[in-house]
Amino acid sequence: MRGVYTATYLGELAEAFARKRHTAPLDVGKGFDLIVGTSTGGIVACALAAGAPLRDVVALYRDHGAAIFPMKLPTALGFSVISQLFTRRAALARGAQALHEVLEARFGNETLEGVYRRRGIALAIPAVEMNRNHSWVFKTPHHPNTNGRDNRYRLVDVCLATTAAPLFRSLAPINDPYGGPSYFVFADGGLWANNPVIVGLVEALEIAAPRQSIEIFALGTCARPAGQRIDRSAVNRGLLEWKFGGEAAAVSLDAQEFAFDNIARMLSGHLDRPCTVMRFPRAQIPADVLKYLDLDETRLEAAEALINQARHDVNMTNSAVTHITERAASSAAFSTTFPRWPCANPPHIHHELKGAGMFDCSKDVLSYHSDEVTLPVAEQNNMRERRDANRTRLKEGLKKARRPAPSTFETQGSYAMRTMIQLPRKNWDIDDGVYFKAADLKGERGGEMSALEARQMVRDALDDGSFRTKPEVRRNCVRVHYDAGYHVDIPVYRIRIEKDLFGNDVEIVELASTDWKRSDARDVTKWFNDENEKQSPDMDNGRQLRRVTRDGKKYAQSRDSWADKILSGFGITKLVTECFRGSATREDEALVNTLRAIRDRLELNLEIKHPVTPNETITKGPDDAPAKMLRDKIKEGLETLKILDDPSCTRTQALAAWDKFYATDYFTKRDATKARVTEAAAALTTPAILTSRTEAAPPPVRKDGGGRYA
Repeated sequence: MRGVYTATYLGELAEAFARKRHTAPLDVGKGFDLIVGTSTGGIVACALAAGAPLRDVVALYRDHGAAIFPMKLPTALGFSVISQLFTRRAALARGAQALHEVLEARFGNETLEGVYRRRGIALAIPAVEMNRNHSWVFKTPHHPNTNGRDNRYRLVDVCLATTAAPLFRSLAPINDPYGGPSYFVFADGGLWANNPVIVGLVEALEIAAPRQSIEIFALGTCARPAGQRIDRSAVNRGLLEWKFGGEAAAVSLDAQEFAFDNIARMLSGHLDRPCTVMRFPRAQIPADVLKYLDLDETRLEAAEALINQARHDVNMTNSAVTHITERAASSAAFSTTFPRWPCANPPHIHHELKGAGMFDCSKDVLSYHSDEVTLPVAEQNNMRERRDANRTRLKEGLKKARRPAPSTFETQGSYAMRTMIQLPRKNWDIDDGVYFKAADLKGERGGEMSALEARQMVRDALDDGSFRTKPEVRRNCVRVHYDAGYHVDIPVYRIRIEKDLFGNDVEIVELASTDWKRSDARDVTKWFNDENEKQSPDMDNGRQLRRVTRDGKKYAQSRDSWADKILSGFGITKLVTECFRGSATREDEALVNTLRAIRDRLELNLEIKHPVTPNETITKGPDDAPAKMLRDKIKEGLETLKILDDPSCTRTQALAAWDKFYATDYFTKRDATKARVTEAAAALTTPAILTSRTEAAPPPVRKDGGGRYA
């Protein structure tokens, strides 16, 4: 019954979002790629996947609860206990029939395969198959591994199976949907996956692309505060103290909820991808609501109390989270539970992504990217020459000092990812890693060379007296400064060889930081290139995700007063890959909608995890100031571009908005130049008018990069 809280919470949150953004009511189910739910959460999950209005789900619990649970489980010794020995079985049968009728009216004969084909939303609903006492997860055909076993199961039968809670409801006999006389008997999935966060995480890992990030959200169903102080004299509990088994079930559910959340969080730090486990904020439950939290509580006043509590919690959530997005870029898994509701990868409710009616400045944005954002070839060449000169200087310095020679060099960071941008101060940095064999790095006394000693060795080898500012040892690199304004960072790595369980050699790469730590920036380059190839809708000019990344970094550096306070370029790169909203035809929409998604992502959580290094974040803490500044500046920029969505917006207004957004006059000047060239061209075709000089036409917008850094 506590599913009324879950359905109300989501419905109220979605309505608050729609009111704030002046949009149509949201289809919450469409915000997920995968929905996982156990028991009452399974009903909510199926409703979301099927597109049922959340108010109908609330009505299911409020209006039919008494029929579904016609007899409460006794909690005290008395006549009701004796009476239920003879009457409970019939009451459970009536409740099963009532639930069956309500579900039939809502879902009809729609199957798991049918809802997936119709809506494209995957489902995973845990249950227990009683013939063998085995776990069972009903799945839509969203992955080849599902093998179609559950395709023909109706949503009605799936809901009956996952909600068949022992003591509270009848077991669920479900006919084999492929025909024949056989049938299966199911019990509530809460017996093993009351909190299906692990089910959601595993399923998300199955369907997500390699290294694709996963975010897990958890939403409870107003469960009562867990735990109790038990006096030593009260440890010998009998039937009455355990409420005839009902209390034991509640303890099991609470323990699962706590354990599985923590298991998911612990596992998330050891995956080959960023994985975040979050729980929606929930207020402390008032004392007067506690009496309504029994699993089979059906009084109308109880439903109203849960509805009011959900509305209160939504208000609290809105005070912390003002924007939620509609569609996750990575595999979203949202799991609901019996009595809670979680998880994996954000629901992202976001109607702005359509960009309907946005004034078309796609060619202008592409032109700005080509002329003002991408790094000119001449600058690339200068940087490459400096990098190569440093490599030669380092090798010669090491040789002169009789130090070990590097095994290899690898360009890293934005240069390797090709996301560098033009900067007014030309204060670029290039990351060029140097790699040594660990066996060659010996300290002064023949022992292992420390991380600091390795950086000092590289610093000394580079310092040949030719620099005005001497190379300096920094936390994660050695920095070489150039008078032109930019610098080269040289991270120092060692390569160790270890044996795996089968005796095979395994290469371990470690960075010389405060100590030697496992890290290899080449993995970051590969991660970004893979994301760029996978997510971009095109193949021109470095692909769209890379262009949008550059454009986002350009905006963050568009004001001198922001430059040293705002989130790093690497952090912006990570956010773009998380929130990218590509468009095969509109460059401007891709940029604006990605920025909107980043804004919403940062409203929800300021923490940004490293894309390849487990347990490491790019940001510092949940209140990271640079990330907060980026969020606020994106909000300001999007407010500037709001005119683009006005049906009466003119081209002059649109270009002025883009100029203000980037703090430039490029857009209006480019348009004026085009106008003058058009007039001059027309004059040349008129016999009576001659002209001795015309301005050269601006080059056409080229997605192939136009010779620039693509």
